[in-house]
Amino acid sequence: MAVCGRFWPNAHEAENAARKEAANTGGTVVAVVSIRAESKRGVLSGRVLASVVEVRPGLDVPTGYARPRGIGTFHSWGAVTQKIKGEDLGYLAVQRPLGAAIPPEGDDTDTCFVSIEVPRLNDSFGVISIGPEVCRSCSRPISPKRMTAIPSARICTFCQALREQREHL
Repeated sequence: MAVCGRFWPNAHEAENAARKEAANTGGTVVAVVSIRAESKRGVLSGRVLASVVEVRPGLDVPTGYARPRGIGTFHSWGAVTQKIKGEDLGYLAVQRPLGAAIPPEGDDTDTCFVSIEVPRLNDSFGVISIGPEVCRSCSRPISPKRMTAIPSARICTFCQALREQREHL
């Protein structure tokens, strides 16, 4: 499953195109807030409706990750190249359901954060990150305050506190 991208003049058109693709394929849309390209894989992290995530114990995906049945197009606009703070980087159309080993972390709405791993077909631009660093446990963006205090942080304060509680039991 590789991701192909399509660029649009603005965020509104990118989101509408992703929603139309998802509707035509029986899928859903992930609002991508962070992209991490590593040597052999890419990781797109963002918000999705919690109702489309299907928990399948024993599924071989890391905590905070989801595996869609199929991946469509990544619809983006200038946010990827301009790094516009606070904006979604783009919208990834994926086929439902998204499988997860454990329920993803929700928030105060009906959405949750997930990361989706895709293979990289080439490494012409090396290892990069666009958008905020996301927690390797829950896929939520790590707060700028934490990243300033601990630039190498890879988990958020909430998950760090949970980890410390478990260690002290």
